[in-house]
Amino acid sequence: MAVLHECDKDRATKPVCGITLQVGPGSGSVDSSGPVRPARADCKIAGTIVCATTEMAVREALDSDFLYKCYVCDVFIRGGRSFRHHVRSRRHPMPIKCTVCDRGFYHLTSLTRHTVESHIENNLVDSTDDSDDNMEIGMGAADDEMDLGDGENLGEQDEENQHNRDVGAAGAGAMQGAALGQDALQEEENANQEGEAIDLVKTAASIVLTLRQCPGATSASIERCEEACFKMAEDVNSAATGKVKQFLIDNNLMDNPASEQLLKDLKIEDPFSQMRTIKQQLKFFSKEYGLVIPETKFLDYRIEYFLNSESGIYEPQQVPMTFESVSIQKTLTQILSNPKLKNLIMSESKSTDGILRSYLDGSRYTESELLQQFPHMIRINLFWDDLEVVNPLGSKTSIHKLAAFYFAIQNLPAVENSQLSSVHLVALAHSEDIREAGFDKVLAPLISELKKLESERGVKIPGEEPDRLRATLCCLCCDGLAAHDLIGLLGPGARHFCRICMISRPEFHANLNSIGARRTKAMFEEQLEEVRQDPRKSKEYGVKRECPLDVLKTFSSTTDSILDIFHVLLEGATQWILVLTLRSFISRKLVTVDEINGRLHSFNYGVTDIKNKPSSNLSLKTLMSYTKLKQTGSQVWCFLRIFGFLVPNVPDDDLHLKLLNLHQEICLIVFAEAVRQTDIDRMEILITEHHALFQQLYLQDLNQEAEAEEDADDPDLDPQEVEAPQHPALQAQPSKRVTPGNKLHEMKHFGEQIRQHGPLVKYWCARFEARHNIFVKYGSVCGNFINPPKTMAQMHQISTLGSILKTTLRSEDIESQSTQDVLCQNCTHSNLLMRMGVEATSMVSITRTVKVSGDIYRDGLFVLLDSRIPAFGVIQKIYLHQNNVFLVVSPWETLGFVRRYCAYQVNPSQSQALIVKQADLSSHRTFAPWRPWKLRETYLAPRTIIFPM
Repeated sequence: MAVLHECDKDRATKPVCGITLQVGPGSGSVDSSGPVRPARADCKIAGTIVCATTEMAVREALDSDFLYKCYVCDVFIRGGRSFRHHVRSRRHPMPIKCTVCDRGFYHLTSLTRHTVESHIENNLVDSTDDSDDNMEIGMGAADDEMDLGDGENLGEQDEENQHNRDVGAAGAGAMQGAALGQDALQEEENANQEGEAIDLVKTAASIVLTLRQCPGATSASIERCEEACFKMAEDVNSAATGKVKQFLIDNNLMDNPASEQLLKDLKIEDPFSQMRTIKQQLKFFSKEYGLVIPETKFLDYRIEYFLNSESGIYEPQQVPMTFESVSIQKTLTQILSNPKLKNLIMSESKSTDGILRSYLDGSRYTESELLQQFPHMIRINLFWDDLEVVNPLGSKTSIHKLAAFYFAIQNLPAVENSQLSSVHLVALAHSEDIREAGFDKVLAPLISELKKLESERGVKIPGEEPDRLRATLCCLCCDGLAAHDLIGLLGPGARHFCRICMISRPEFHANLNSIGARRTKAMFEEQLEEVRQDPRKSKEYGVKRECPLDVLKTFSSTTDSILDIFHVLLEGATQWILVLTLRSFISRKLVTVDEINGRLHSFNYGVTDIKNKPSSNLSLKTLMSYTKLKQTGSQVWCFLRIFGFLVPNVPDDDLHLKLLNLHQEICLIVFAEAVRQTDIDRMEILITEHHALFQQLYLQDLNQEAEAEEDADDPDLDPQEVEAPQHPALQAQPSKRVTPGNKLHEMKHFGEQIRQHGPLVKYWCARFEARHNIFVKYGSVCGNFINPPKTMAQMHQISTLGSILKTTLRSEDIESQSTQDVLCQNCTHSNLLMRMGVEATSMVSITRTVKVSGDIYRDGLFVLLDSRIPAFGVIQKIYLHQNNVFLVVSPWETLGFVRRYCAYQVNPSQSQALIVKQADLSSHRTFAPWRPWKLRETYLAPRTIIFPM
């Protein structure tokens, strides 16, 4: 009879509880299922523990010799500990995938255990072959045994070399990587303490970058965090050094020279020493990660008054005006250093089915000889606008008002461009300085670089093919006031208020569907020459100066200035339609303001639109005196979509409701990411019908205050303007003179611009203006307003660096909550899963909510199954397997499109549940079921048109 004692120090045979375990006759192995005659009542439990411990030891023995492959770096690492150290040091995004079965894991220990247990037969590399170029040797410090005599520390330098090779050298200032070649093993032998220090510094840099991504974090708070992190690292290091020293003393190894060297190597220096101040951070990130540092450029001089302390008098002094410029060439080089973003740019292609999806499908791309010669040339969208970085109610609003210039890359897919990190800074200046010095000097650095980038030679960049960087400006995206200012036109309150045609305001008032002569580049130059000779003609043509961007090859200020649908519709015409329709319904006592507010508050928006829920803050004064709602653009869009559900008692033949339904259908097409030629034709017909009905109903009922940006004095105001009729219940309300707004006319040019540039939603200013938020947040905590453009441009560049260096794309993001792992054969829908190719013995995850590339899928939401009918289904169950999302859907019957709700009516059907892969859906949007007020019908209201793809 064998006896196991506690004196055995090895983890594989050491019993957990302090008892003596007696094992019956047999082969000598411990088996809890075999015949065991315990000496005590709990010996069976002890046997189970010993068995599990022995099994763990066997697994660890296999794990230490197993070759793991990192799916991100594409290298092999021997041993689970070394593999886990590699992943943690690289900070790879979760989940980490198994390279054999593609299953994702959020815990590295779970991944290594899964690999040893499930794929021991799939050890992809011969354990005796250590000469593979992609082989990465594990750290000696992470192994079970350490050779103190040799003092070797393999792996850290090798990992550093591999990491640098993956990042690559994409341009000046980018991280320079050493390729892992024939001398890699020799470099590993020379690796020492310096390798560990470099890794600690990079860890510290990652912490600083993470903190800098929070605009509300001040430099002082970040410095305190650095000090606290280093203090914690020192405490951990002191404890570890003490244990190592005690071990050396107990084993009489203190006299060994290697022991002295080991204790020296264990000492750490402050890894944050190079990143304490903002200047140090800029220098470090520029050297290691290719951060593009803003450059201060001179504009002009201005006169400011300063107090003379001796005389006590304010005296004028000449002060230089400067702005911050960010090199677009360096920014593009840094972006292309990310191989995934570079592949997306190079893989862009035109549509082959006649559907307009991007700029490539528009006529402007076909007309450009430069883009035809270099089809993969980077296409730039430019945006500029003013922003306030201080309290808008304070006294410093005009002084610290900034003008920000951004750019975005058209070539990237819409899912990647939907992120704020895809908006990059070009220049930042004081608004007052630009008004005095003009746009020419501010845009001069950008124009100079674009001239080089759009030349046939391009700009040479280091790295793989293509080694020539080419880019050109294609579109200008601004609101009306900013676009007129930059292009060189008079404001939107002028006689000729349109930047696309030569229509005059009297012509527009006479007929809302009229369009003037098309502005062309030749016409603009001819009018500009006449204005130079006779400045009085400026009002006649609406032209005041030339556009500095017209010197570029591809850009034309009269053609490539895109109408912003966010301002034209959601900040303009849509609000007018909603207010005027509500005003009409309230005047006829079809609904009250309190009822509308109550229904807005209690409406079931669903998880897809709850963030866009309109505020229930309507009042009679607002509706009767103004045509602006106190809502954000996204709230206005949601309000428009649910409006019909709030007033189901209004008759279908009501003209005011018909006008609103026309507006809803127009928005379905305008906000679509893909449109057909027939959709554009239909949209133009709808706009014509919309304007004719608007003129019939509201021509004298639109408040002049509808457009604050169009309040300029106009010598040609309509002489037939009359006071708007008042609602009988609001006799006390002051009468207002009203006139149609410019944005109604701009809607007439939507069709033309979609044909030229593709879907207009790709150019809207909403995401550009959301980029202002980083400056506003930093302005609330920044105490330095000596030169706000310089400070905030630096903060912007550091805070966006982490997003550019990300190794994962938004299209690859899959986020799930509360998952449960089960065998496929044990699932309720195992038959459906196996039809999709999932093996019965595979593990699948069950979840109620999953977010894929920003789109939410949840039990109870509807998805589009067939875009031809269209057919919808409600999600019953969600399964995750090997980075795939499977949806078990119950089909519903589509009864038809109901125009008054601008939605599809659906009913449950008797069809059996089916399973679909999320990636195969016709549309990745989900729909929440909506019901009209106090009615039981179910409707699905899409944001955009649905047609066969």
